[in-house]
Amino acid sequence: MRPITRFLLLGRIDSSLGTELVVADCASGRLLRLTAPELPQDAPPRWLQIEHLASELDPDPARPEQYGAKLVTTLPKLPKRRYLVKLLRSLQASESMPPLFLPGPSVAYSRFSGTSPSLAILGLNDPVISPSPSGPVLGFRWSEISHQLPLASSALAGATPLQPVATVKQWKTARGSTPRFALAAFSPPSDGYCKKWVIALY
Repeated sequence: MRPITRFLLLGRIDSSLGTELVVADCASGRLLRLTAPELPQDAPPRWLQIEHLASELDPDPARPEQYGAKLVTTLPKLPKRRYLVKLLRSLQASESMPPLFLPGPSVAYSRFSGTSPSLAILGLNDPVISPSPSGPVLGFRWSEISHQLPLASSALAGATPLQPVATVKQWKTARGSTPRFALAAFSPPSDGYCKKWVIALY
């Protein structure tokens, strides 16, 4: 079934610089970071209607997918799970590159040139949520190497884990099901660095 519109809300990035929506442009098969004077508060995934979409005149080299819009509204019909999985699989990043294309948990702002994406759909292998002093982190295997990325919000973990969440039963208790995909993003720059976050689990 064809989508009822071309834009699908996948996640939100809240930072000291404001709020951005992470949107899949289903017509072109790309991810966008979207800003607007007023942004809907609905939880993803949601179909969006966007008016006057335009790329930034002075793009941030660490966030080349930035676009602005005059008006963003949500539509009442929700995407079907089957369509969502198919879309996420088509957008999934290759394991031939590090998660978010550059190595390390954070990257110096001076290293960005606007040529590498700041957003990625990661297919999850053996995902586990573990506690840490700064909040829960998502662990997963990527190209046979173990990685850990912080969750942008503790709410993504469901019931805050005191022990690692890894088994099917633990995932069902914490979140209802084991996630198959993670939406990862570079944070806006802070103190000269952009850190990697997981902003949504699907």
